[in-house]
Amino acid sequence: QKEYTWEQFIAEVTLNRAGLGGLTYTHLGINSAKDDIVNFGRPDACHIMVIISDGGPQYAASAASAADAAQSLDPPITIFSVCIGVGSLCNSNQMRSMASDPVDDHFLQSPDFNLLDNHVTELMEKICPSPCFERPTDVIFALDHSGSVSPTEFQKVKAWVANIADKVATSTYSVRIGIVTFGSSVTHVISLTQYSGQMLDDLDQVI
Repeated sequence: QKEYTWEQFIAEVTLNRAGLGGLTYTHLGINSAKDDIVNFGRPDACHIMVIISDGGPQYAASAASAADAAQSLDPPITIFSVCIGVGSLCNSNQMRSMASDPVDDHFLQSPDFNLLDNHVTELMEKICPSPCFERPTDVIFALDHSGSVSPTEFQKVKAWVANIADKVATSTYSVRIGIVTFGSSVTHVISLTQYSGQMLDDLDQVI
């Protein structure tokens, strides 16, 4: 596992930021997150994926199929789905179709990006019920960075994910964090093999 200085870490992840925006190819984000866990996840670990989107995948059936494939692995990937928006601004049915069963335990909806901070505790309780992570756990976030998410809104997502990731990672030394972003293409922002140790407080600077 590669060790990074903070300066090297920022330099590497910010160089690989091309291809964001555009359409919402959620299935590509799910597949890339799944591949990261398949290739680098620890065999003795729980595997968790958290999808965060405004809920409008370009190919809804492909996104649902990709989620099913991830959950059918051995060991399976447990998927939490976070939908941002209400009504036409968030297709909750599509987002719920990606969540693991029971869906209500793996689905969260925030009315808008400004209210994400209100749901930190709620998502933490879903991902990490007490006692938290009694076995090694690999968590990978798949973040929607398509054209429907403005730069300001994505900044709010970054800050929220950094808050969640920091709480998860500092809950135990047995947790590893990964992040992919998806739009018309996918960027591996943080691979499961890129970072070891507790999550840095200012993680949001590199997403």
